[in-house]
Amino acid sequence: MTVSECIQFVDSVKPNAFPAEAKIAWVSQIEGKIASEIFLMAPAELRQFRYQTALEDGDKELLVDPPYDDIYIAYLTAKVDSKNGEFNRLSTAAQAFNRLWDEFSAYIGNLYDPASGYYGEPGSGMPEPTEEEENEFGLME
Repeated sequence: MTVSECIQFVDSVKPNAFPAEAKIAWVSQIEGKIASEIFLMAPAELRQFRYQTALEDGDKELLVDPPYDDIYIAYLTAKVDSKNGEFNRLSTAAQAFNRLWDEFSAYIGNLYDPASGYYGEPGSGMPEPTEEEENEFGLME
């Protein structure tokens, strides 16, 4: 999913009056959190996720691929609800976001060891996953 696709999808399912620049800033926020808190990137690496405009950054691919990319939709939906003062809806959206965050964190946590690299990656020192582990952790394509 690209930055623009994310924003267009949110606008289609949750019409709002917020400018694209605000939504791009929100995408930058969640992308930076994912990069730092889940992928454990260094602060200097996070600068690449400061998206500015749809024209400049709209075609950039987001870090999280399906089936976990709903995390962006949930975050933007929660931000729209928060800024609109729709706190009952915000509660529901925040719960959805937190569930998706936890699922993706668990997935990456089972797949990645910061000291060794990705599970099964050549040269990482980590063993190849067994078929049972691939099924359990959703590694099968």
